[in-house]
Amino acid sequence: GNTVDLSGFQTTSLPEHHILVGNAANQATAVSVTGDVTLNSDGTMTLVLDAVTTAKILNQAITTAKIADEAVTKEKLHADVAGAGLVQQVDGSLSVQTGAGLQVVSDAVTLSNTANGSVLIGDGTQARVRSLSGDVGLANDGTTTVKGLQ
Repeated sequence: GNTVDLSGFQTTSLPEHHILVGNAANQATAVSVTGDVTLNSDGTMTLVLDAVTTAKILNQAITTAKIADEAVTKEKLHADVAGAGLVQQVDGSLSVQTGAGLQVVSDAVTLSNTANGSVLIGDGTQARVRSLSGDVGLANDGTTTVKGLQ
């Protein structure tokens, strides 16, 4: 059989919290672990406090599955999150303000009971369904037509 000499990898001591890393001369060198991670004596690594910053989190990396149930509180929601047609309840949950011409069907918010060419118009407190009148007409595909000048 073949014999492989591993004596070059033997070390009598390795300082605590150090690892062996190959250097430019292909020699294993003991280096301490620094930066965002600490190395424990049992080989486990721990992120240091505040190591993960907003800049280090990829867009869309925090998914619903990664957020614990009940973890997002009403205090963490911006006051304007509700917007027109939605109401933020005292407990922080959102509900559809169906009186504004909106309805919820199969978890989708849609316009309810509206005629062709109706639009949502804010009245200062909520969005209301209104049909255009006067000189301009509006079809349900968004096409406008001049009906006549008054």
